[in-house]
Amino acid sequence: MNDKEISAAEEEATVAEETVEAAEEEAAVDSAPAEEEAATDEEAAEEATAEATPTKDEPEAKKAPAKKKKLGLFLGIGAAVLVTIAVIAILLFVPKETPPPIDPGASSLFAIPITVNEATAYAGIEFALRLSDESAAVFESFTPALEGAIISPFMERDGLHYFGYFAGSNAFPEGEMVVGTLNFTDYVTGTPLTITVELMTVTRLTEDKTTVSTTKDSPAFVFEVEPQ
Repeated sequence: MNDKEISAAEEEATVAEETVEAAEEEAAVDSAPAEEEAATDEEAAEEATAEATPTKDEPEAKKAPAKKKKLGLFLGIGAAVLVTIAVIAILLFVPKETPPPIDPGASSLFAIPITVNEATAYAGIEFALRLSDESAAVFESFTPALEGAIISPFMERDGLHYFGYFAGSNAFPEGEMVVGTLNFTDYVTGTPLTITVELMTVTRLTEDKTTVSTTKDSPAFVFEVEPQ
């Protein structure tokens, strides 16, 4: 190979090297936007992951409203229970109505009506009353006011006067009504007297004619004789 051919080969090699360098520079320029875009996408993904991942404080913050709702529910139920108890207490402890005082005046006789209020029909009632002063008056009799009522025999025991009425079936209706009259004689004019019905037992008959008795709270009635 002569000198001319050597020079031509060297020039061709130089041109080739320049061509390779130019291609590498162009490839580097083209890849830069893609790398920047990839970095941007990676940062966005990291931010999204960070937003989706709750911090330690966030679960407590989410639980707080639920706890408040539960607390409010419990308080509401508690208040309702207290109101219900108060209403029941009022209904249970309503004092019995006290009949007006009795004034026989100058008479030695007086009568007291007996009123009962039963929820269902019944077959009879037995009473027992006590006088605060046996010398102030005499319990003479009981007059029933219900049709078909048979008077129970009078009996006195331990200072109590027993009386009542009955039937062979649940003949006496439910509801509030005057069932009879207590009759007193030999009243000592001007003497204060308390008449207490300490016993009231209501009897009902079942379908097989078995008797079921219910004793009311004592005293059932209290009557005051207060002369003016």
